[in-house]
Formats: sequence, C-alpha cells, structure tokens
Amino acid sequence: MRHSLSDEPIHPAAEQIEQLIHGGKASEAQILLQQAQAQDPQHTDLRAAEGLLHAYLGQEDQAIEHLEHAGHGPRARRLAKLLSEHLLCRQQMAAKTGRRDGVAHLKLAKIRLSADRPLENVGIAVSACLIVKNEAKNLPRCLNSIKGFVDEIVVVDTGSTDDSVEIAEGYGAKIGHFAWNDDFSAARNHALSLATGHWALWIDADEELTPDSCQALRRAVVRPHFGGYAIEIVNFTDDRSDAAQYVHKPIRLFRLAPGVRFSGKIHEQVSPSLSEKNLPWAYLDGARILHYGYRPTEMVERGKVQRTVKLLKKELAENPENAFQWFNLANAHTAANDFAQVERASAECVKFLAPGDSIGPLVYQLWSNSLLKLNKPGEAARVCDLADKKGFGGILNEFERANALLALGLVEEGLEAANRCLALDWPKDMTGDLGIAEFKRYIVRGQLLALKGDFSEAIGMFERALRANPHYGPALYSLAATLEKADRLEEALDGFLSGKEDPSLGALCLRGAARVAMTLRLSKRSAELYREAWLRDDRDQDAWVGWIQAADACRDLPMIVEAYEAYSAHFKPTADIFINWGRALDEMGEFERARACFSRAIEQEPLNANVRFNFGDLLYKLEEFGEAAELYQTGLQQDPLNASGWFVLGNALARLGVIEGARMSYQQALRIRPDYPEAIHNLATICEIAA
Repeated sequence: MRHSLSDEPIHPAAEQIEQLIHGGKASEAQILLQQAQAQDPQHTDLRAAEGLLHAYLGQEDQAIEHLEHAGHGPRARRLAKLLSEHLLCRQQMAAKTGRRDGVAHLKLAKIRLSADRPLENVGIAVSACLIVKNEAKNLPRCLNSIKGFVDEIVVVDTGSTDDSVEIAEGYGAKIGHFAWNDDFSAARNHALSLATGHWALWIDADEELTPDSCQALRRAVVRPHFGGYAIEIVNFTDDRSDAAQYVHKPIRLFRLAPGVRFSGKIHEQVSPSLSEKNLPWAYLDGARILHYGYRPTEMVERGKVQRTVKLLKKELAENPENAFQWFNLANAHTAANDFAQVERASAECVKFLAPGDSIGPLVYQLWSNSLLKLNKPGEAARVCDLADKKGFGGILNEFERANALLALGLVEEGLEAANRCLALDWPKDMTGDLGIAEFKRYIVRGQLLALKGDFSEAIGMFERALRANPHYGPALYSLAATLEKADRLEEALDGFLSGKEDPSLGALCLRGAARVAMTLRLSKRSAELYREAWLRDDRDQDAWVGWIQAADACRDLPMIVEAYEAYSAHFKPTADIFINWGRALDEMGEFERARACFSRAIEQEPLNANVRFNFGDLLYKLEEFGEAAELYQTGLQQDPLNASGWFVLGNALARLGVIEGARMSYQQALRIRPDYPEAIHNLATICEIAA
C-alpha cells in the first residue's frame, strides 16, 4: 500500500473514481464510489474522491462539506485546490455582477490553506476569439450578442476586402491578421495567442449567442476545474423556417491554459489538447449559439461545400484513418446532394470508428440515407441492422429504417420502426438533424399509414409535423396527397398550393394542385398551375403534358400555342406536336405560322397522313384548292380507308370544278362509312349539278 506524505493511505478505488471523473464518466464513478464506501465507509481518500465527484457535477458546496472529512492526502489537497480556485472565481464574479456570495467569502481563506500550491492563472475573464473574412453583413449581429458577457474581443482577419475590420474596431476588438493557408486551426491558434483572458469563447461571425446564455456562461467560468464546455450549436438549414435545425455540441468555451490549442485543418477541435492536458470538459446546459451560415443561400453564396470538401480531402490524404474527418466528408457531400460520395465516405468512416464513438449513430444514418437516395432501400435497411449490431442504434437509426421499409413497401415492419422511433427521446449529447425528433418522424409514420389506407390517422401525423414546422415541404405535400386519396379534393387543392413555394418540392406540389383542379373540372385553373410548374422546372415533361392537356380541355388557344412554343425552346418537337400546334394557330387565324408548323411536320414524317389532311384543311380555308387536293390525295395513299379524307378531297375537287372526281370521292367516303350525312348531302348536290 502506497502512502501520502502525511502517511494517509490511498484507496485504489479512489484512483479509479478520479480517472472516471476526468474521463467524463460520472455515472460509473458514482457506482464505483458506492461500492467502495459500502466496504470502507470512513476512508478519507474515498471522502476526497466523493468531494471531487460532487465538484465535477457542479455541486461544489457539497464538495466543501466532504473536504472537512477528507484528511490531508494528495487527493484531498487536489480537492482543496480545486475548491479554492472555484471560490476565488465566485468572488470575482460576485464583484463583477454586484451580487454578494457569502459562502465563497467565508470558505475561501480556510480552504486555501489545504491547497497543493498557490493559485495562478485562475480567473473569470473571457476572450471572445473570432477569425473572419468578409463578414461585414454578419459581424454586428455576432458582436452585439457577446458584448454584454465577454471581457475582450479578439478578431483575426484572414484577408477581408469589405468593412469587417473597421466594424470589429468599432466594438473595441483587438485586431490580428493572418495570411490564409487553408488551415482553420492555424488561424484560430493565432487568435488564441492574442487573447489575454482566462477563458476563450470560440464563436464565428455568422453565429450569435442567445440572450439567455450569459447566466449559464457565468456559471461555467467560475469552475476552472473544467477545461472546457460543450455548447449547443443550432444550425439553421432552411431559408424559409427556423424549425429546420441541425444541432451539435462542440467545445466552444475553454480554459486559455498553456498547451490548449486547436487541431485539424478543417472542422477543427480543441478537445484533443484538453485530453492531453487531463482537463475534463462538460456539457453546458442553458447556453446556445445560433448559426446562420448553413442556410442554403449562404452555402451557395460562399461556396462552402466545395471549400469544405477540398480541405477535408487534403486532411484525409494526411490522416486516412481519421474517422471524424471521414464523417465530416460524408456530411459535406450530403449538403451537396452527392450521395454516391456520401456512401463511400460513410463506409470508410465506420472502418475506423471506436466503440461508442459519439458520431457513430449519425454516420450510420448518413450512410443509410445515402443508399435510400440512390434507390437502394434494401441496402439501406441492412445498414440500419448493422448499426444496431455495432451499438449505434437509436432514434436516428429507427427513423432511417422506417424510411427504407417504406420504400420497400413493407408497411407493417415500417410502422414498427416508426413507432420505436416515436418512443425514443433525443439524447442530450446527440449530433444530428433535430428535425427528426421535432417533426420528420411523424411524416414517415404518416406516409406508412397512408400507404396502409389509414388516411385519417395519417393526416393527423402530417398535421402534427406541420405544427412544428408549418413550411416543411414534405409534410405539406404528404398531407395534400393523402387528402386527395381520401377524396377531400378542395382541401387537397389548398394543401398542394400551400407547398408550392418549397424550393425542393414546389414543382411537385404545383403538379398535384393542377391534377386535383383537373379532377374538379377546373381545367383553366389546372392549365395555369401546370404552366407554373413547367416554368419552375422547364425539364419536367410531365408538367408540360398536363399543361397542354388542360389548356386543350378549356380550348385556351393562346395558352396552347404558348405551351408548344415553350416546349420547342427546350426539346425537339415531334410531328404530332407540330400538327396540334398548327391546328391551334389555324383556329387563331395565324395561318402563315400554322403553314410553317405543318411544313415542319411533313419534313419530319413525310408519310404521316394526318399532317397532310390537316395541312390540306388549312389550304382549303385559304382557298388554295389545288394544293389542298394534292395533300388530301397524298394522305389517302397512306390512309385509304379514311372516310373524312375522301370527303374533303371531294370538296376540294368540287371547288376546282372537277365534278366527276368529286362524285367519285364522295362515293368512296360512303363505301367506307355509309351513314356519312355530309357526304350523302354533297353527293346529291353534285349529281344535281351534273344532271
């Protein structure tokens, strides 16, 4: 048995407890402590370990009580040092905020006598550290959000050409400059080198600290026994709504202790250096940072995806077994909708995942989702099974499994997965799409219920999702489509129209609205909606077909012609399209344009009888009877049993004075169709003239 300098025994369980505490495993430490104290309830080293556990659970006042019974061994002295630093910081915070802290004042002097060494580099001053480039649009919002909390603002500019530096100077920031070298850690470490506080708050210009975060941050900085704190980052991922959120919790507040630095060229982290320095970190409840830079318009404007992919590939070329960066690459490709690359990066990532890695559930979700997007639902379902096997199941995995089973048409199995997903809570430390918990899981369950025919319950699911995110396109479309299946057509029409502004599903919603309008016999409205869908996506031939059919149903000739013109601007029209186009122009009296359409149709299909009959009708109308007769005769060579063709040929010949030819044409029409009244009448007239 080893002994301390004061000859107090060191309990082996106490050492394990302290290791668990520093490893962030407080629950396991609590269990081990209870087991050890059951065997040796009065051991001073265990009391010291219990005090440390309370301290790292944020219960320092209780830890002070345990210190009185912890003896004078090394663990007790570490506890005393920890508590004295904490109480000193509490005194400083009390002075800063004007609120007296009686406990800190009374206990500090006594505890400091038991500490290992004099206090140094301990305090509550916070330096906000930013790196910026052309952030004039965002910087005021960010700096306004932190100015009431931080003691110093450090802004390192990496090459701005706008007013970013001048704006930062207006907030009293300390300005640094860094020549950009495709290494985020290098730039951030330069900012840390300029900071003079005890703590660093890492924040970016396109972020803001929520107003209610300051109280949590003040609680954090009076606890220097923590090396840092993970803060929830809410990334908004939709231009139209704040309900679409991707959340993660990186360490954003950390001690400015020697050796604490960022690592990684991109998706940089400070946690590895905290681990090297044996500085534990914790999740900070009550603090949030809002990030606006992942909105689609921002991503496109700044070319973030391309830059991120480039840097991640460079990082992985140097560290090919880095699971975290393979995960980041899969995430970046997801943002770019490059799902083949997501599949590849995810498959690489899982090769290097450590058991229980916090990114594991999200990696498997990205992998499964990519396979589903690549129309491989069976493989997606197998990845979900693998995630369970590797210990990475949970809410994300059940969500993806439900979607895969939906795509496979396995309704009952899909509902079981969806129900499991609904029964699970979003874990406190989960990284990922919070929308899955807030509204997306209700949508997949609703889609499965709709497929089963349970329209009423499905509609309830979609409505629940829309209460959380009223503008979410998949929910709007799914609700409208289900209302259509339930024959609630007026509601379905309104539902489709409410989703028409969605950037990804707007054209599909317009087509749905047009389809329902046609069912309601609102052909003019249907044509307008199909037209709008086509204008949204001028490669959507289904929208164009609906447009022309609806326009034809209401005989809106200008719209029919517009539809054909729109089509010809993107695709090569067929002979049938030229024929119908020409007929519409003919009806509108635009004869020369109609003549051009019929000529183009003949060029494409010289043996097409229909185009010759229609062209002949136009020329007959223009009293060009000879050319009309030639076209009718050529058409009849291809379609000799066309009674109408023989009839119009007879009319043309009659106008040319070829009476016998006209009589024979009418007779041929009547051989094919004996009850043809117009042919009977005209034949009788010709016979009278001949007589």
